[in-house]
Amino acid sequence: MRNDRTRQLLSLQQVAEWLLLSKRTVRELVRSHADPLPAFRVGGQLRFDHTEVIRWLERRRIKSEVNNCSVEVLLA
Repeated sequence: MRNDRTRQLLSLQQVAEWLLLSKRTVRELVRSHADPLPAFRVGGQLRFDHTEVIRWLERRRIKSEVNNCSVEVLLA
């Protein structure tokens, strides 16, 4: 069981599979200048906090609703 102090960290591969994107696209989203996908490095490898990725997705969804676009278009 997770407590509030435990972060669920995901690898690049896990995030790519979850978002149905290539690892290359996920890396590009991390390097994006406008609202980058939050990530950090552990031992030189990208790691993603599950909660932060969900927040990022929610921000993107809100922006897409305002712009009348779909999330898939924004993420691709």
